[in-house]
Amino acid sequence: MSSVVHIFIASAKAAPVASVTSVEALAGEGLRGDRYAAAKNRRGPDYQVSLIELENIEAFTAQTGLGLSPGQPRRNIVTRGVRLNDLCGKRFRIGAAVFEGLELCEPCSVFAKNTHREALKWFVGRGGLRARIVHGGEVRVGDAVEGAGHMQLVRPGPEHLPRYVAALERGWSPDNTRPEAARDELSRIQADANAFLDSLEDREAKGAPVTLPDGSKVKRLPGFRRWAWDGDFCGSISLRWQPGTTELPAHCLGHIGYGVVPWKQRLGYATSALRLLLPEAKAVGLPFVELTTDPDNIASQRTIEANGGVLVERFTKPAQFGGKPGLRYRIDLIGAV
Repeated sequence: MSSVVHIFIASAKAAPVASVTSVEALAGEGLRGDRYAAAKNRRGPDYQVSLIELENIEAFTAQTGLGLSPGQPRRNIVTRGVRLNDLCGKRFRIGAAVFEGLELCEPCSVFAKNTHREALKWFVGRGGLRARIVHGGEVRVGDAVEGAGHMQLVRPGPEHLPRYVAALERGWSPDNTRPEAARDELSRIQADANAFLDSLEDREAKGAPVTLPDGSKVKRLPGFRRWAWDGDFCGSISLRWQPGTTELPAHCLGHIGYGVVPWKQRLGYATSALRLLLPEAKAVGLPFVELTTDPDNIASQRTIEANGGVLVERFTKPAQFGGKPGLRYRIDLIGAV
């Protein structure tokens, strides 16, 4: 499991680093109390945080016999269990904050001065990562580095189920209109885990009726669910349709619905999950898919638009959904996937 093992800040360029157990990451600035939070101290406007792998610090000592403490390289965040080089150009979450890897933090003469002359050559390609802070929040020692893995869609299986259960137990619901759906699914899993997993692939609509937000029940449509997975459960995305037509019943707001667990949001996972599901939607014969969202859900709108979605209608949701305003998008699948 990737995690933060040390956090260091220094009030000025030449000031000694101080080890802290938690710190506030300030979006667009740096870590509170650290020299990089002041724009004048940055090499570039987005170079707000530096990270390094503890494994490389330990390997240097083991191979050279020279002592090197985690704070000597003067990187802000020391990690274990994650390849930081792989995070260049990617977003990742630590604690409540979201970062974006910018470039490798290669050693320089100052690095060698603070460590050893031999470190200048040894740490090339191993000196860590420079990053910017996309969304601020608290970062603590022990926090996981989320988003470090490759996200894919998986057909839910027994090997994924324990992490799905953990997400439900943390309060995440697979139905954002029905928080109680988490409790319902935990009960079904406890009663018969294999039957629950089988129910998530229901292309013939043999499953039980679907419960709507107002408590009413309607006939299930053919469909299936995929789970977003990066080595851990990230979220769920589902596809449903009516055979032989692109039309949907009024109570079904779209062909596709999705949700990402809060602790893995803002990593681009929703956008990737939707992109990965579109070929499966095309494979069942749909020439396009429709998705709906709320007028104030800007993140969802951006996810849909990033996948070619075009706004086709502003509408009022059915009474079962509270009669609230909604936006309907369409993604063309002909020649686009």
